[in-house]
Amino acid sequence: PAQARLAHMRIVLHLNRIARNDQGEKHTFWTQLDSDLALRTGKPPMYKFVFARLILRKDKALWDGINTVDSIGEADCVLPTEPEIKEEMASYLCRQSGAGAAPTADPGEGMDLAEF
Repeated sequence: PAQARLAHMRIVLHLNRIARNDQGEKHTFWTQLDSDLALRTGKPPMYKFVFARLILRKDKALWDGINTVDSIGEADCVLPTEPEIKEEMASYLCRQSGAGAAPTADPGEGMDLAEF
């Protein structure tokens, strides 16, 4: 979970940087992060688990050692949507029941649902 938290913070920090540079907004990174976390705090463990998996995947794709802060736009940093989270939940449950193959090299694969 710590890796997912750091990845989440990095994405929100980058979104805040874009908003402040492009639109002159005065909201701090911490205000933005607190608002986003407040929406997710009461969610069930499975929701938090798959959100973390999606965040780790996005983080790995964004910060791949080639991209730079200037080459990653706001559209690239969109946090997982509710439909994406539901789809990931269904996919994860399907794999756990043995009905589907696990994705290869998934950055969130080593996480345990019990940690959430």
